[in-house]
Amino acid sequence: MPAKKINDIVAMILIISVFLSVTIVIIGSICYLTAHGGEHIDVLISSPAQPITLTAISQLLLKQSSIGLIELGLFILVTTQILRVALLAWFYGATKDYPFLLISIYILAILIGSFFINKY
Repeated sequence: MPAKKINDIVAMILIISVFLSVTIVIIGSICYLTAHGGEHIDVLISSPAQPITLTAISQLLLKQSSIGLIELGLFILVTTQILRVALLAWFYGATKDYPFLLISIYILAILIGSFFINKY
């Protein structure tokens, strides 16, 4: 596959997914502010940070939670980058550009590994 076509595919995936994730985050934010706009900011700041899993996002979405929409939008944004690096790794492997293939695999491993590191 020519480099121009791969570049066009990656660009289209990035444009669509960024637009989709921003739209979902904005809708979730509007829903959240509609429900909680009158609360004091110290209530929001004092909430403890918790790691969010895909299961937790699914449960929040089933409860029709605005936080679930925001988290889904952010998840789409992050997974888009993983997809982009995976496509580039595939492309570098197909073109036998081994230095860039190794760099892409290394970056892909870091991105995927970051999902499994418990930060809390």
